[in-house]
Amino acid sequence: TRVVLKSNNGIEEYEYEDKNKLNFKNNIYLGTVSRVEPSLQAAFINFGRVKHGFLAFNDIQSDYYQIPTEDKERLQEAEEKIREDLKNKNLDDVNNEVNSDSELTDGENKNLKKNNENIEIEKDEANLDPEGERKDTNEREKLKKSYGLKRYKIQEVIKPGQIILIQVIKEERGNKGAALTTFISLAGKYIVLMPNTAKGGGISRKIFNSFDRNKIRSILNEIEIQKSM
Repeated sequence: TRVVLKSNNGIEEYEYEDKNKLNFKNNIYLGTVSRVEPSLQAAFINFGRVKHGFLAFNDIQSDYYQIPTEDKERLQEAEEKIREDLKNKNLDDVNNEVNSDSELTDGENKNLKKNNENIEIEKDEANLDPEGERKDTNEREKLKKSYGLKRYKIQEVIKPGQIILIQVIKEERGNKGAALTTFISLAGKYIVLMPNTAKGGGISRKIFNSFDRNKIRSILNEIEIQKSM
């Protein structure tokens, strides 16, 4: 089955579905922890495929941790602080963009925008691994090193037989099972919603215009988003 979305200028989108090849990347499943591998600091998840999926420790959100309540509360407080830090950082970035744009002439603005585009493209390329997947900057690494929290190991926080909600981030390849995460990401046309993720709300790097960024920021601020999203 093929679907083509056309405009006057040509093809806008092209989608196809092959009944002989099941694509399940980005799909969300309810899985069971089949085994925990301390040497890899990862777990294998049975989510209905022949090959069990691979779940790295850093891809397990704290809601699933089977640790003392006091420790879990401290961990979630730290995650909340990181969200606030990121939110403030994003606001500072927006203010800096506005201030710098107001001080420049139109010609300088155009040159700056062009330079920014080149810098962002270089950054994007630098953040890609050989398979073309973006490397996760992983705010959870920051979490481990701050707020004086105990560093748990995977075998201490999840157990075999535990039910867990996962999303596929990489499909099976060769003998390897699919790569999974518990940080669910729901992508829509205008917004990506990330429940239970210790990351601040941000605006796509592809939007360079500071006026557009401020407009989007003001719209975001009017939307009531739960603290855990």
